[in-house]
Parts: sequence; structure tokens; C-alpha cells
Amino acid sequence: MGSIIVLIFIIFIVGLVVKYDKFILLTLVLSPWLSLMILWGKTLLYFISIFAFLLYLIKKRKKQDFKSFPFWICIIAITVSRILTELYNSEMKLSIIASIFSQWLIVFLCWNCLKTKKQINFFVNATIFVSAIVVIYGFFEEITQSNIYTQYLRKYQDVYFNYVESRANITRYGFTQITSLFVSRDFCGLYCTMYFLFYGYIQNKFPSFKGKMQNLLMIGLFALVIFTTARSVYLGFFVGCFLFVNHKTLKQKWFLAAIVLSLFFLPTVTSYISEVVSSFTSTSSIGGSDTSMREQQLAFSFYQMMKSPIFGNGLTYTVDITDIYREEIYGSESIWFSTMMTYGLLGVISYLIAFIYPMYYMFKKKLYGCVFILLSYVVIQSMTNCPQYPYLIFPVIFLRLVSIRTLELENIKTNILKRRLEHNNIATLVSKTSLGDSNEGN
Repeated sequence: MGSIIVLIFIIFIVGLVVKYDKFILLTLVLSPWLSLMILWGKTLLYFISIFAFLLYLIKKRKKQDFKSFPFWICIIAITVSRILTELYNSEMKLSIIASIFSQWLIVFLCWNCLKTKKQINFFVNATIFVSAIVVIYGFFEEITQSNIYTQYLRKYQDVYFNYVESRANITRYGFTQITSLFVSRDFCGLYCTMYFLFYGYIQNKFPSFKGKMQNLLMIGLFALVIFTTARSVYLGFFVGCFLFVNHKTLKQKWFLAAIVLSLFFLPTVTSYISEVVSSFTSTSSIGGSDTSMREQQLAFSFYQMMKSPIFGNGLTYTVDITDIYREEIYGSESIWFSTMMTYGLLGVISYLIAFIYPMYYMFKKKLYGCVFILLSYVVIQSMTNCPQYPYLIFPVIFLRLVSIRTLELENIKTNILKRRLEHNNIATLVSKTSLGDSNEGN
């Protein structure tokens, strides 16, 4: 297995040298799996993203690229917080810098590789292909109630692969919890939610991306969200779906059909939703954390943060303390809990900036649907401890599409003006010629 991981690494290194733009986009598309594979004690994504950034500095560096990227404040806030925390706790390691490259700077590299409609089409088609595989395998897992893929990963966990959640035939809300091709059911739900919203919004905002494949894929992704049975995912999905509510949507035939269909299944749906909602306050029937347990986790995290309130206790301390006090912290089921203990108040502020600023920026650009995609991501991460995803890629995609569409409209207007000018010149020339002929006749 180790030789296969090395081979994948070599393919990406050669690919970045030969076709940089495509392999940068593929790195992000495949990041959930590249971050799973271990090479020389670190994840494959670490090495690939660092090499990609160094290659960018050597081959493609442009001042305009740095100036035009709108989310530097997010990257700088996270970077400063992590570096100061590690320096304060004397734990400065390559993994901290590498995680910044693989989670944040990789999006900056994508920003510079998404300048044309063709490049964006490549990214969208690549995500469609990968999402389709995820959906197919997710249905296979739900039907067979087994996951050969995760069983294999757990067999070589900590040797060739990172941590993989261990779940087998656990039933909740009438479904067997699935992980599909991901490390956990929460991350599976996060991924499916993000791309369900992405495909829906990109088709609604940019009609050229409409297609039956995306619609079928959205149905499959929605089903996988249900199959995860993760309450955090359900809530994030519900929040994200508000991006579809606008005056155009209300006039669509499919929206009316969905309302009629939902009314038909209302008794069953109401019972199901009631069970899900009640499980937030009482988990006796389904397991997991209820409201009181989350409050306990918050109190525990706050107590640990106050030992080093500004810079936090460092990554090693947090990992050790959660192992020792497993019943009190119960997996630290929120990005805020782990951030409080690890990076302190500075870390909390950095994440607030990283989450809020992109939403503010997209709201200012009137890309309101993207605001709900980002809000959905924040809700899910706030209620679970699943791995992070480079979520800034979504505002990057939509900003680039708006820029391309604006340029296309300007070109169309320019061409129309040129044609009108040519037409006027021809008309003037004809008029002068006719007038000259008339004078000669007289």
C-alpha cells in the first residue's frame, strides 16, 4: 500500500509540473482522500500543497494574483493565530504550517487557476464525477449495510491512513448510518450538503450549468444526507436550503410539485421530523449528545481554555486532555470547543473572521445564495468535530463566474456598438454616394 501512495504522490508532482492548473484543481477536488493517506508521517495533501505553492512562486507568481484574491484576511488571521499558539507553547512543527497550506492556501492557488469558463467547467465536471461515485457507493453501503472500503482503511489505520470512524450497522431514524467513501458520517454529510447546495445554486444563478445529471446527483446527495442520520448535518442542510427560496423559485413548476408531494407524505414526514427534533434535547433512544451534554462540553472547553486564555494550550495538550477526559468532552463535538482549548481566544477570533468575512463579502457582491452555503458549513462545523473542508472554494467559484459573465457581457456590448458604428458608417457612405449621383444627374 505504501508504494501505491508514493506512486500517487509522484503522479501529482509530475502533473503539477506538466499541467499545473488542472492538477491544482484536482488536488482540491480529491483533498478528502489525499488528506487521508499518510506519507513519511504526514498526509499526502500536506506535501502536494506545499510543493504546489513553491512551484507557483517559481513559475506563475504575479502581484496581481495576490492583490486580487479577496480572502487574505481569513488566511492571515488563521496563520497568525496558529503560529503564535505554537510559539507560545513551544510546539512549532511543520504540520501547523502544512495544514495552513492544505486547507487555506490551496484555495488561493485555485483562485489563480479558475480564470476561464473552461477551467471552471473542468472543476465542476470533476466534482460531479467524484460526487457520483460517492453517491453510488453510499447507496451500496445503505443497501448491504456494510462498508468494505472503511474496513480496509481501519485495518491499516495510523500506518497508511489517518483516523477512520468505526461504525457498523448502527441504526437511527430508521436508516443505517453511512460514511460512504469518507472518514466519518459527519464529514460525509458535510460534503454531500455542500455539493448539493453548490449544484443547486450554480444551476439557478448560471443557467448554462443546468443539466439532468446535476439534478439526479442532487437527489442522490440529498438521500445520503438522510442516510448519515447526523443531526448536525440535518440542521446545516435545512439552513443551506434557504438559498433556494426566492421569487423565481416560487414560480417554478418543480417547486409547486415538491409542495404537493410533501403534503402527500406529510403524516410520515411530520413524525420523522418530530423524532429528529426531540433527539436534540433527549438522546436516550438514539445515542449521541443532547443539549445538556453539549453544555457540559462547552463548560469543560472553557475551563481548559482559561489555563491559557489568549494563546491556548497547543495541539498536543488538547489531544491528550480529550483522551483523558473522554466522558466529559465526548469527542469535543464542535470546532469551537477544540479551538478554545487548542488556540485560545485568539483562535476563536481568527475563526470568527474566517467564517464571517466571506459571508459579508458575498452579501456585498449580492451573491446571497453563497452566503447560505457558507452558513450551512459553519452550522455543521459548530455542531460536530468532523474534518474541515476548504470551503472558500465556493465563493471563489461564484466570484470567478460573475467576473467571467461580466466580461462576456462587456464583449457583447462592445461587439454590438462596433456593428452599429459600422452600420452607421456604411449608411453614411451610401447616403453620400446617392447624394453625389443625384448632383451629377442634375
